[in-house]
Amino acid sequence: MAIDIQKGTHGVFFPSKLLAGMGGAHQYNITLTANHDNGTLVARGAWNSFDNYTEASVGSTNDFAGVIRQVNPDDATLFYCEATADSDLLFVYNSPKSEYPEEELQDPALFYNKAGEVVRGYSIRKGDIFMINTTLFSGTPQASKSLTYASGKFVVGN
Repeated sequence: MAIDIQKGTHGVFFPSKLLAGMGGAHQYNITLTANHDNGTLVARGAWNSFDNYTEASVGSTNDFAGVIRQVNPDDATLFYCEATADSDLLFVYNSPKSEYPEEELQDPALFYNKAGEVVRGYSIRKGDIFMINTTLFSGTPQASKSLTYASGKFVVGN
């Protein structure tokens, strides 16, 4: 992962309760073709080698559906969300690790995944719970609002 000193400009994602994280669905190694924050969605592209695929574009239409469940009680910029249907898209995630000892450089909002890096792509299954920050939303997030995905953001609906 790369670090960007402009705090708060990158998405924060935590795979709280993903079936793929518990061995019940696929995880893929995806070689990125563009920079991505944790929590953005990509499609699985062409096979490169054993368990490694290239990133494919999500496109203008996608099959992600979700709902915002609640704001994190400890941080009003973080929201718990739930996938309401299976999807062929994948969550991008690599655990942020800073090589710097300063606490202010440990913030996950400073990190992003650079083009060319290999990241984990977590399959999305109905009932998956994940946490994202306001940077990853298009629109104002509120509990019980529906979610879709377009242009690199989770779009808040009705």
